[in-house]
Amino acid sequence: MRKSFDTNGGASPLIVTWEGARASTPHRGSATMHKHLLALSMGVATLAISTSAYARDSSSYTEQGGNSNEVTVTQTTGSNNTVGKGNGTSATVYFRQENGAGSGSNKLTIEQKGSYNTFGSNAKGRGQSYQSGTANNATIEQSGFKSNVDLQQRGSNNGSFGSNVKQSASYSDVNVVENGNQNGFYVAQKGGSFFGGNAIAITQNGDNNFARTSQDGTSLKAKFEQTGYNNNVFSGNDYGTGQTGTGHILDVKQNNNVSYLSGSVLYNTQSGLNQSATVDQRGVQNSVTNTQSGFENSLIATQNGGNSYGGFNNSITSTQKGLGFNSAELNQFGDNNVITSTQDGLLLKVDALQNGASNKLTNNQSGTRNEMVSRQYGTGNTISNTQSDGGLFSFNKVNYYQNGTGNAATGVQSDTSNQLSSIQYGNSNVASITQATFNNSSLVSQNGTGNVATIKQ
Repeated sequence: MRKSFDTNGGASPLIVTWEGARASTPHRGSATMHKHLLALSMGVATLAISTSAYARDSSSYTEQGGNSNEVTVTQTTGSNNTVGKGNGTSATVYFRQENGAGSGSNKLTIEQKGSYNTFGSNAKGRGQSYQSGTANNATIEQSGFKSNVDLQQRGSNNGSFGSNVKQSASYSDVNVVENGNQNGFYVAQKGGSFFGGNAIAITQNGDNNFARTSQDGTSLKAKFEQTGYNNNVFSGNDYGTGQTGTGHILDVKQNNNVSYLSGSVLYNTQSGLNQSATVDQRGVQNSVTNTQSGFENSLIATQNGGNSYGGFNNSITSTQKGLGFNSAELNQFGDNNVITSTQDGLLLKVDALQNGASNKLTNNQSGTRNEMVSRQYGTGNTISNTQSDGGLFSFNKVNYYQNGTGNAATGVQSDTSNQLSSIQYGNSNVASITQATFNNSSLVSQNGTGNVATIKQ
């Protein structure tokens, strides 16, 4: 190891050499400190880089090849600190830990404090920052303002043992891409504001992958894209707090491209004001479990085959509670699908569509001025709806529409001033309506042969 300093009190370029690894630090300017750290290592190595507590415009470019490598980069205070950022025009503007198809087991730890910090952002071409191999882990922690993380992991079992990003900042972004099987990642974000929040984007291509996220603040966004089978997204539930605060957005796309294997899973928990969740699942045996509490929250969930096999054995379970104005739009295409919706509050709405055979829809609403709209196309489908606890004047509404053969619709409304409409086209359909107390109205229309309608008021 060699160190050199000039005779004028300023630090000359610092060269640290060990087993093929190199780190260098250029000059310090008179008003603003600029630091650039370059490290290259092959085989088993441990690298620790730390910049001055008051540095700004610090940068680190690192490359490691082989197994069981470790990199720790600490950039504290200051601003405009970067790790592996560049335009891809130079071979040294990236962060890389790579072992190809080898065993990997490399570790990356990044800590950045201050504002306008980046990891791997705007990387293109050779400048892409990534880990490759198996069993690699990355831990990135950022605090401050307008920070960004951009990381790729290639291979299998990456992130499964603790990879995570933690941001306690505002106007910050996280972008993670994982290609391979049995990969996992956890992201936790805090902060945001009404003028702009933090954003998470995780893309996973492969099988048996999982992503976990928790967000707490204002105007936060989380987007997930998964392709493969048996992939999972946990937004809250047992793995975190989900999204808490105001104005959050969750966007999930899952594509189970192998029809006969286990499907994708989404667990979502949102609490607060004006939260929204949009889910698109393709394939079979997929499931959505959604829990929202608060005011003016919404869920849009679509499950579709997306291939020649069609969709079947998919399920959506949605629970919404709060002061009111919560809504759920639920769509399923295929056979043997199930929707279960529960709402408790004021001015709630469910709009459900099922197209296929042997599908089942169950809806339970508690409160006043709630509405349920359902449409089913196919054979052997069932609808069951219960509206209750509305007090003296409920003003709840139900609209059924079924087109096919052997379908059944059941509706129960308690309290007063409720409305129910049931329309059925086809043969051997059954409608059963029960309305308690007084000032309720019902309309039943059946077109076909062998249909049966029962109304109790």
